[in-house]
Amino acid sequence: MDTVEHDGRINTEHVQCYGAGTLGTVEGKEDTMRLLSQLENIKMIGVGVTEAGLVNSSTKAMRDVFDILSKLAILFRDGKVQCDNPNGKICIVNTDNVSQNGSTLEKYMMELASTSSTSDEGENQTIQSFLKERVVFHNTMVDRITSQRPDSGGMVPRAEPTPAKALVIQDVNGDLPPELLTSTIKDKYGVVVRSKEGQLDADIALKLRVANGTHTAAAHVMALCRLLMTDVLSSPAGSSNHDNATLLMKFLDSLFENQIRRGVEVTSAFESTGEDADHVYDDWRRRLIHAHFGLSTFFITQNGAAKGGIRIGPSVVDLVNRGQVSYVI
Repeated sequence: MDTVEHDGRINTEHVQCYGAGTLGTVEGKEDTMRLLSQLENIKMIGVGVTEAGLVNSSTKAMRDVFDILSKLAILFRDGKVQCDNPNGKICIVNTDNVSQNGSTLEKYMMELASTSSTSDEGENQTIQSFLKERVVFHNTMVDRITSQRPDSGGMVPRAEPTPAKALVIQDVNGDLPPELLTSTIKDKYGVVVRSKEGQLDADIALKLRVANGTHTAAAHVMALCRLLMTDVLSSPAGSSNHDNATLLMKFLDSLFENQIRRGVEVTSAFESTGEDADHVYDDWRRRLIHAHFGLSTFFITQNGAAKGGIRIGPSVVDLVNRGQVSYVI
């Protein structure tokens, strides 16, 4: 994986893995099922799908996850595989940005379990009991901007440096493997574990309002001004876009200070303060002006109305409802 540093250097990390395959073909899925039968211990399963994969329980992605869990249910019943996590539960961790993604995935798995066409009624009961007693579906938040290495055919990720909260996992019952709770994992990989109810909701709300909200606001203005890439925001003095960059950053700073931060302060929808918003914005602002890693403004502005509704709308609504409307100067 390529990480583009702020000075333009590219650090390439080779991540070891046991094997790679695909669930997109019949043969690939059969290979995956055979691999499951060779396991002795399993702690976690990562699910990385787009929003389209979590539309309902009938998508191929959801059926594939269910088939994998069904196979594991039988293996656990027969004593052929185990889980040595603290509470003995397999942790399902999502890497998409659907709100309450873990709860959604759990709902779909239970739907599929209740409507499974397996002829063996005892097997159906085994699967349902397994999902309830031996599996935990964690809600998560993911926040690291990635693209791909040019000419790699999508096989090599290209990413910004790891942010402070690249992956936030809700774990109120202490189900996660202890390895994920170390300071090294947090500092190196940006993995943050939330052990109290409501903490993740605040993380998601701040990300949507502060980071995503300012990103969306900037991208729309830039696209209308024919500024095609967000790395324009880092234009140095003397360059043709320096004045544009200076004006745009003043606009974003004012938007944050006069609307977003105030919206956070006046709402009780989540447990966060203006200082929490400051920390998120400081981290995001450094990422936004990365001179060597930008995204297409037209890509960011896709589905602009929907994105504006969930990223900028909540701050505006809170201010209007409390009579504290202000204008960006």
